[in-house]
Amino acid sequence: MPGSFDEAVRGCKYVIHTAAPVIMSCPQRLAFSKIVWPTVRGMENVLAAVNRADSVERVVVTSSIAAVVGDWDERGKGHVFTEEDWTLNFSPDFAYGMSKTLSEWAAWAICAQQQRWSLVVINPAVVVGPPLAANKLSEAVVSTQYMLNSRLPIVPLIGFPTVDIADVAAAHTIAMVKRAASGRHILCERGVLLPEDVQWLRREFPQYSSPLPLVVLPFWLTLIIGWLFGLISPVALRAQYGKKPHMSSAKARRELGLDLIPYERSMRDMVARMETLDMLTPRRRGGGPGRAADTGREEKGDASQQLAAAKQHEQ
Repeated sequence: MPGSFDEAVRGCKYVIHTAAPVIMSCPQRLAFSKIVWPTVRGMENVLAAVNRADSVERVVVTSSIAAVVGDWDERGKGHVFTEEDWTLNFSPDFAYGMSKTLSEWAAWAICAQQQRWSLVVINPAVVVGPPLAANKLSEAVVSTQYMLNSRLPIVPLIGFPTVDIADVAAAHTIAMVKRAASGRHILCERGVLLPEDVQWLRREFPQYSSPLPLVVLPFWLTLIIGWLFGLISPVALRAQYGKKPHMSSAKARRELGLDLIPYERSMRDMVARMETLDMLTPRRRGGGPGRAADTGREEKGDASQQLAAAKQHEQ
């Protein structure tokens, strides 16, 4: 609603806009009203409030790699996606990507019409790492829970990029205060294929793994299951099936000073936290190498430490 953010923004020096509908599968007839429209209008309302608040100097927006790429092969096999790329996939079946792209375009257009505040955009990949609570709305948490506790060890040959939640938080914090930060920043530690991910989890945490061999679903069967249960649209499946994404986070590493957390550590930390939250059911006694491991995240440093380091560059 127009004006609804005015009071929250008034007097602020920095504004970080992170909220938007995250719905990966939606009927075409509802795609615009449920995903695209709320995301774009939300962006417009927040930035309208920023324009009315004379105190704001910097805005940080959470976009997505979905605004960078919709199909891992859309620019040719092996292409390494950078901040210069924008998705070519504007199908209603990919409404989430459309919403993030259009809302980011809107942000840059609104920013260009004034000179008081600057805009920095963060484009994270699929976010993994330890959850704060037993969140059933996080796709990464729910899928990890399924992969470890499912009695049916079947997975599709889907590729996806990943980044740790701590790096996403640090990127926003540093981008907020570091004056030299500008433009877009892709956050992706690496791209993985889901069967490889499951095999690694089974080796690391055998106490949760099914004794049955892993079965990789062919495309046609994945398509049927995805359609029946509303899990993934045909367009999205074709964009991801059998393809491993290649993305560069060189700019984020260089400009924001990030040392991205390795994917293996992110997953160990996630499982350890899920154990603490009683989200996993062991099939047998004994622990794998990663069971109840100390996450050791103090080595990375929390957001306050990242902020202190970033403030050195604020002048």
